[in-house]
Amino acid sequence: MPSALVAGLVAGFVALASVAAAADCPADAYALWSAGILRGANVFQGRNPGGATNGIGDGDFAQSDFDDLAAAGANYVQLSHAGLFAEAPPYALDAAAQANLDRVVAMAGAANLYAVIAFRSGPGRNENAISNREAGVKESIWTDPAAQAAWVDMLRHTAERYGANPTVIGYSIMVEPNAYARRGYVDPPQFYAQYGNTLEDVNGLYTAAIAAIRQVDPETPILLEPEGYGNVTWLPYVRPQADAHVVYTAHDYTPFDYTHQQVGGATYPGTYDVDGAATLVGAAFLGTYLQTLQTYVDTHGVPVALTEFGVHRNAPNAAQYLADRIAVQDLLGSWAVWVWQPAGFIDPFNMHEPSPVLEVLKTAWSANCRRAAGGGGDGGGTGVAVVSGRARKLRPNGKTGKALPKVTVTVGTATVTTRRKKPRGAFELEVASGTQRITATRGRRGCRIGSADGPTTLDVTLAPDERRPLDVFCGR
Repeated sequence: MPSALVAGLVAGFVALASVAAAADCPADAYALWSAGILRGANVFQGRNPGGATNGIGDGDFAQSDFDDLAAAGANYVQLSHAGLFAEAPPYALDAAAQANLDRVVAMAGAANLYAVIAFRSGPGRNENAISNREAGVKESIWTDPAAQAAWVDMLRHTAERYGANPTVIGYSIMVEPNAYARRGYVDPPQFYAQYGNTLEDVNGLYTAAIAAIRQVDPETPILLEPEGYGNVTWLPYVRPQADAHVVYTAHDYTPFDYTHQQVGGATYPGTYDVDGAATLVGAAFLGTYLQTLQTYVDTHGVPVALTEFGVHRNAPNAAQYLADRIAVQDLLGSWAVWVWQPAGFIDPFNMHEPSPVLEVLKTAWSANCRRAAGGGGDGGGTGVAVVSGRARKLRPNGKTGKALPKVTVTVGTATVTTRRKKPRGAFELEVASGTQRITATRGRRGCRIGSADGPTTLDVTLAPDERRPLDVFCGR
């Protein structure tokens, strides 16, 4: 790319930033994506038994970690999360994963960040399928129709649970689809020539999941990633969907040898193997390489986003690398850097730590439109929060059953009885924001709060205008 064009991209980035800074974020979730004004970071919440206390994520997140992300200027967070259904049959609800997702969505909302729910694992697929293919990979989702059907059911359940939550502005159906890894990492034309329109073609899963989501949530945007670990070069093979609120996303860490410091002395700019050819990677290359996103926009008339990219923060010239990428990416659509970890957590990609790359991000994020306190772009909170959910039967074997009417749910000083008619077992309470105590009873017996093995009394902190989803589970 000629230097004049690079300069033009940077100038355009600055001009666009100035416009975004002068306005509140649009109130409509899809408008956020179509305008390309979401800029933030991923938080890793995949299954990791050796990491966080509850086995989800690398470390324990606190509200202060989300507050720090917002204070740095980000306006959205990509929750790269473990699935809410088990990986093995019968694909039951994973209460621990759901409780964690409730928690991090609430923390994002309390920090006035928008959030995307993005599933890494679930029925027929485990975390190792993405991040550690050397040991214990589960990926029957590409061969078993029952696993795919359960994944679709998981998305329907997710949309039913979070569709009314103003913090959630997207569902990413699958993080980094990679059926091609089972086939020897073949290139896109070969893969689709052999496996297109089979269970291994993620496009079919996407069509089914979109239909299921729309049964319960007609509005929340749906994000689709391409095969090939979400790689930019696979984006042209994502089939455009008929749904009007779909965003097409990609990941990119080019050049991988530099961003992951796989080669000693790797610096930027530098010459690297890119798609089999020795290539000088600098600002000009990035401007050309990432135009695959713009081509998709021009071809299909849909919004795109780059929902993962990053670099070791201490890599040589990492700050310049990020600045050059952002100058291009900001003209293409929304983006989220990898990764924002808890403060002090040791991870070479952790952008939370003080460094020149964090300063680059702060500069870019300083131009963001801002989500008003409590959600939306419509100018402010009311000081009232909503807690809603359903009461469900808890069987002696610990499994959950049908929805239950006539359960008394108390939040602070407000009390309601769950419904007898549709939606059976549902409840909704408006309460003051702040810390509130939640209890539920069926007859004389206390119910479990939040999960089948949850406490019978739970204190929660509610942000103004927050909508907190929370089910209760009652035995005989």
